[in-house]
Amino acid sequence: MAITLSGNSISYTFPDTFDLKEIEEPANVKGQKVIGRDGVVIDSNALSKQPMKLRISGYIKGTSVSDAWSKYDDLKQAVDASVASGNDAMLLSVDGVKTAYVRKESMTTERMGGKVIKVSIRFVVPSGDWE
Repeated sequence: MAITLSGNSISYTFPDTFDLKEIEEPANVKGQKVIGRDGVVIDSNALSKQPMKLRISGYIKGTSVSDAWSKYDDLKQAVDASVASGNDAMLLSVDGVKTAYVRKESMTTERMGGKVIKVSIRFVVPSGDWE
């Protein structure tokens, strides 16, 4: 599965060990009461959909520990560009067919051994769906 992220003067192709693991489709929330972080009840009658979310995960493999972390830094720089102040959402392309403009929601890492880092990235699709 070929996954690329581009925009904001960056073009990044994820290693072939990455793939799209999960898609959380937009949910129709009209008529539901939603409690915000501050405890205030928000009437979501005005909302039609919550944004779709995507999770991409895989492994970064390096020829050495420092090479693996260097490759991770390249990935992190590309992903973080989607949420940098003043930057636009970035185009995520899966196999050159499915595309969506995304922003990073969260990213986790786990060291799997000397030269391998497991990475999981959760993106929000502000438009709510694939383009």
